[in-house]
Amino acid sequence: SSHSGSGSNEVWARRLATRTPRPAEMKLSLVFLICLFSLAHSVLLRPSHRSTRGPSRLVLRNVDNAHYVVNFTVGGQPLLGILDTGRANLLVKSAAAGGPGTLYDHNKSSFYKDGGGKVLESHTGIDDKMQLTLSYDSVVLSDGLRADHQAIYEVSKGFDAAKFSSVIGLGPDPTNRSDEGNRSAQTKHRTLLTNLEIDKFSICYEKEGGANGYVTWGTTDDALKHEHQVRARTIGRRSWALPMRKAYFKKPKVEVSLVNTPCGGEKGCAAMLDVSMSLIAVPTWHLWALSNQLGSIKDDCSDLDQLPSLKLELGGQQLELPPEAYMIRFKGMSIEANSIWDLLWFKPKLRKVETCVPAFVRSDLTSEHGPVWVFGAPFFRYFHTTFDRRNQEVIFANAGDDCQPQPLNASYVGKGSQNSSLFEARLKSKSRGALEVNPRSLIVNPLLMTRRGGRQDANLTHIEL
Repeated sequence: SSHSGSGSNEVWARRLATRTPRPAEMKLSLVFLICLFSLAHSVLLRPSHRSTRGPSRLVLRNVDNAHYVVNFTVGGQPLLGILDTGRANLLVKSAAAGGPGTLYDHNKSSFYKDGGGKVLESHTGIDDKMQLTLSYDSVVLSDGLRADHQAIYEVSKGFDAAKFSSVIGLGPDPTNRSDEGNRSAQTKHRTLLTNLEIDKFSICYEKEGGANGYVTWGTTDDALKHEHQVRARTIGRRSWALPMRKAYFKKPKVEVSLVNTPCGGEKGCAAMLDVSMSLIAVPTWHLWALSNQLGSIKDDCSDLDQLPSLKLELGGQQLELPPEAYMIRFKGMSIEANSIWDLLWFKPKLRKVETCVPAFVRSDLTSEHGPVWVFGAPFFRYFHTTFDRRNQEVIFANAGDDCQPQPLNASYVGKGSQNSSLFEARLKSKSRGALEVNPRSLIVNPLLMTRRGGRQDANLTHIEL
């Protein structure tokens, strides 16, 4: 009987081997293979990251006291870039564009993926007009901060005069908001900070000439008590923007008339925080009002201690910039026509530059929240600024000598009034004199120079914050 059973098993084995699968079995097998392929595909192409535990501090190298650059890699290739809180995407200059410096060559990357080859045009970059191509590659900011299959935009035209080859966008990510449907639709274009799961980062530039700046990825504001820092809610979807009320120069114990004060109207203004900007951009008619308050300035900056502080109300918080923050000094430089020089408000008559001027450029930008100010490097040398992407707020502290957050001397004002949440934050720092800046290295928001990228009305450029 054992022999007959063995023969029976062999017969069934031959039948199973030669039997044609039923349609239902084939359908199940096909569904299983599709699911397995989809799982493998999502794992391979999902943006991966490795985040460090706790804050990670990265050095930003000072370039002529005008802007700050950072080293990072794309596709294993070392690049030099600037941080930009006015955009959310990552731009890298392609080797196909040519030019000096180290450029990105996707042919040398084993992680490169084509993004479809569509060429886009941008008027809101560092240059007048850029051509961009979407690609994907591996990006490493530092040890422990890596994003694979990261969306990047290769610049095939632009950056011609720049001393850097990339722009790392740190602006608010519209896909990081509560709109889950929008976020899922935009997953493959997620920003670098979203892929790295960085909800907070801080920027600070040291005050001394030639000193570096720092970006800190991760939480930093918990080092101070709540009463030693101030918070402001953002109003920008594309940029870090705050509502702004009142801006004026104020000397100690000297009363100032606030009639017709810039941003003092019913609508107020908008203030963009732009870490890539070298100066402070101010609406033209506001500059007229401020120049009347400021008075004359000696070319050698010898009267710096006699100049008033610039008082600002940003996001319901009163902040104060001392003269050594908003004054800069040009020395031994000659400026060509049709350059940044034409944008400076307090410019001397001669092209030979040996003078002390406020770090202001004129702005003709406006928005749904009113005229737009743009605060650049002078602001971040005196305020340690934390950008909270999850809570959509900005946190200000005093910038210490080593760029560590220090307490603001905040006193409660306006008790019982509609401004009962207002704090007055004053900086206490010794005077260092005006910073000497190389005007050839200045970076200014291109919208101020080209008036492109928005709807034009008379002499104004309307932008979406």
